[in-house]
Amino acid sequence: MTAPRPGLLLALLVCALATVPPLRAQEVRLEGMADSRAVRLVREILAAENYLRLDRDTVLSADFRTAGDLLVVDADVRLEGTVQGSVAVLGGALYVRPGATVIGPIVNLGGEVYPSGLAEIGEIVGAEPDLRVAVELDGAGARVRVTPPPGQRPRLAWPGFFGVRIPTYDRVNGLNLSAGPSFLVTGDPQGPRLDAWLTYYTARSDFGGGVAARTPIRPGVRLEARAERAVFTNEAWARGDLSNTLGSLLLGNDYRDYWESDRLSVTLERFHEEPLAEGELVLEPRISVMAMRDRSLRNRNPWSLLGDLDRANLPVLETEWASALAGTGFRWVGRTAAFTGDAALERAIPGVSDGVDFTQWTADGLWTMQALWRHTLGVRFHALGTLGGEAAPPQRWSFVGGSPTLTTLEVAELRGDNLVFVESTYGIPLPPRLALPVLGPPTFRLTHAVGSAWVTGEPVPAWEQNLGAGLFFSVARVEFYINPAADGLDPEFTFGVVLPSF
Repeated sequence: MTAPRPGLLLALLVCALATVPPLRAQEVRLEGMADSRAVRLVREILAAENYLRLDRDTVLSADFRTAGDLLVVDADVRLEGTVQGSVAVLGGALYVRPGATVIGPIVNLGGEVYPSGLAEIGEIVGAEPDLRVAVELDGAGARVRVTPPPGQRPRLAWPGFFGVRIPTYDRVNGLNLSAGPSFLVTGDPQGPRLDAWLTYYTARSDFGGGVAARTPIRPGVRLEARAERAVFTNEAWARGDLSNTLGSLLLGNDYRDYWESDRLSVTLERFHEEPLAEGELVLEPRISVMAMRDRSLRNRNPWSLLGDLDRANLPVLETEWASALAGTGFRWVGRTAAFTGDAALERAIPGVSDGVDFTQWTADGLWTMQALWRHTLGVRFHALGTLGGEAAPPQRWSFVGGSPTLTTLEVAELRGDNLVFVESTYGIPLPPRLALPVLGPPTFRLTHAVGSAWVTGEPVPAWEQNLGAGLFFSVARVEFYINPAADGLDPEFTFGVVLPSF
């Protein structure tokens, strides 16, 4: 196949864009380490990722029913129907009308709850009177800040669920279980802190873990030092942790490669905490120095419900080396569009690295916007390449091929230290009368993807293309893809759940 003509690419980008859902568009962030039952319950709801978020005044009629949880964020909501999970009121007010049903607890964190004696509800859990709660809405979703009274800030905190992080699952490590505390020097989560954690990998019967110390230098600037033994991957850009965990565990589809590294790193970075104003562009630069000792990991083929996790794991160059990295994040929010991205340059440090000498750049981006008639458009891209003609070691390679990238190719069919992938999407909401029980109303989505990957010094292969179409619901999707340049249009069908990428 020959590379696509620029005119064809431009036409497809303009006419065949289907939205890539903004990764953080519906995110609710709970910040603060207050020792409160209400705070703990809200964290559990957010961690379960099974909630409906309402951030505008709404009436939920008697025929409303949700099997999950409900988040009321800075809005007035009148509930006449049924919530089979829990309800969290984060600012705003919840009016429970006669005949309504809430199976789980109703958590009031910074809002108001008005129950009815003629409704069936669970326990109402309120925040302590002296707990300060602030709710902010921005282009990334909602941020809820919880601050204990001065002088009562706890120094020891347990991130996640009592210190247990969200577990992951893959073909190399099996189940990854991590837990550990945080020590807040001043009691402020944004101030100086020390985090420690221990990780157990069930398929390898092995341990990892580490410590991280972080301190603000001045407002918006912080310094972090880490010492850890951890497992790393270069494919998180294509498939998030939760999606890859469920795909591995249920379907035997692990679309990542892994290696283990003992790593020391120091990072100085600038960050922007406040919500972006319309039209505002934020840069978040960083510089890092890392010393590493890398090791290959083999596939352990752990248990999977409907498939076999038998794909080989790419070996890496097992050596001790060091590198310096400079990069920056980008964020911009407009009236009907948003962009997030990142760019970085890594250089192996000469004289310190054993057999490693390369310079590599990486770039990522996600553009989303609202079109006419509530249609949505989006473009995401990922690219990496080398400078100077020296190839990067395999632990700096990535690949395309398989469902998250080019569906009509085999998994990791194109691999190397140079890669380009661009996916353009266009989404059309279908009429509400086509809504399905539980799944809700569908969105018709068109997709065009193009990309390739190769190793420095080897011939550049032809770029591959995919055209796709499918239906997306609130929690599920079904799509088919074709390679327009292939002999015979043999469609590849995919289906699955719709999950956030984190």
